[in-house]
Amino acid sequence: MTKQFNKLLASQLFSSFGSTIYTVSIISTVLTGTNSILSTSIIPIAMTCGTVLCGLITPMLVAKYQMIRVLKQSQFLAVLVFICLGLAIQLDTFSILGLSGLVCLFSLLTSFMYPLILALIPEFVSTLDLVKANSLFQTVAQVVNIVSWLIGASLVVLFSQRTLLLMDTALFFLSFVCLVGLHSKRPLNNISEGSWTEFKKGWDVIREEPVVKLVLVMDVLESIANTAWVSSIILVYVNTFLHKGDQWWGYINATFFLGCMVGSLLVMAYETRINKDKSVVIFYGSLFGAIVTFLFSVVSLPAMSLLLSISVGLFSQMKNIPQVTVIQQSITPEKIASVYSASNVICSGVFSLSLTILSMLADKVGVNSVFIVSSFCLFIVTAITKKYAHYFR
Repeated sequence: MTKQFNKLLASQLFSSFGSTIYTVSIISTVLTGTNSILSTSIIPIAMTCGTVLCGLITPMLVAKYQMIRVLKQSQFLAVLVFICLGLAIQLDTFSILGLSGLVCLFSLLTSFMYPLILALIPEFVSTLDLVKANSLFQTVAQVVNIVSWLIGASLVVLFSQRTLLLMDTALFFLSFVCLVGLHSKRPLNNISEGSWTEFKKGWDVIREEPVVKLVLVMDVLESIANTAWVSSIILVYVNTFLHKGDQWWGYINATFFLGCMVGSLLVMAYETRINKDKSVVIFYGSLFGAIVTFLFSVVSLPAMSLLLSISVGLFSQMKNIPQVTVIQQSITPEKIASVYSASNVICSGVFSLSLTILSMLADKVGVNSVFIVSSFCLFIVTAITKKYAHYFR
């Protein structure tokens, strides 16, 4: 892999580690203070709102500035906002709404990373290496998630809030430093088409390209399914369904990402075979993912929940990596950032709405009901993949 790609990888590594510790700390604090799933879910919703806003403005920014420049400056501003967030928490000068506002702004700035990195990967690696690059990227990300979730819950107990905030600040700063040496060879298109034209560019591609539209439908359903794996839901699942302590919150998240890492490695090992028939891998990844998610909702044995969590992560990566590669191979790199930004707006909006509704359902009926809804959505994705398999070959 190229030096430029490795720098992207390192930046994502530090950012992911910092994000996990940051999420664990805030979610745990809010749940302890409110003892409500719905109130705690305000934080993930604020994060999602930031993602939506990012998706709305990304197409206009990447049309006016180079993607590398947008990525660098957004991550630098994210460090500054996080320092403000840390000071507000330390000085105890915030309400839940005030905290949510800062979380939303921080999420907006950090959300540039995902669509821009996906758009930059095809520039830094050859077309033949795309599956391998995506797999490697996901593998490193999951290794970081495993480690950070395993120790995240313990860090909240072992260290003071101030120490955790300083650790996070250092991690986000290192993420920014890794981007400093990145340079793009692609010339900037200086022809301005107007803000509205740039804004709707990604939406036009979604409307005109059948495979992009199909993947978006699948992504929307998966956004609803992913509600089950939000930190606030998992923490309540551990406490009320498994009747275990907060450490198991970290264990389940860690095993989920362990499964993701194994799935990424399998895709990397069989990249040539998978590249020839991505539809089969996406189909079975969706099918088995739906089955094990349903089992997660009915099996209350803690040890079994860890095995099921590994399986969910494994099958999600077997499905997601080929799915991302399909998009990267179907449209030009210049359109990828706009398409993913538009897609993130829709998926994030659906995610926020479904998280609100399913959090109320969990409060009323029980947290395992969220996993039943999740498995149902994945079964629909499986049916779509089967019917439109020709789009993924």
